[in-house]
Amino acid sequence: MTEYIAKRNPNRCPSHPGVLIADLLQELKVPVSQGARAIGISRQHLYSLIAQKKPVTAAVAIRLGKAFNDGPDVWLRMQGAYDTWHAAREVDLSTTQVLKAA
Repeated sequence: MTEYIAKRNPNRCPSHPGVLIADLLQELKVPVSQGARAIGISRQHLYSLIAQKKPVTAAVAIRLGKAFNDGPDVWLRMQGAYDTWHAAREVDLSTTQVLKAA
């Protein structure tokens, strides 16, 4: 039996958590206003998450984890992967040095 290990293409940006939020709300046929009330955030905040204009914070991840019954970790990992991918392409490391023991 051959074992396959799934690897994400490092050149492809990971999905923002807002994409998954939008998909889940659509699948559940829940309007954004109702979803926002259920999650405990403003409708505008939820729209901003879905539009990928705001990050999922730890506090919001806890709410999403309860609302979608999947825990906060999945939301924080998604946001972390998204942020790290962008930072790796935007941060200038030219003056950063590797620390070595003296």
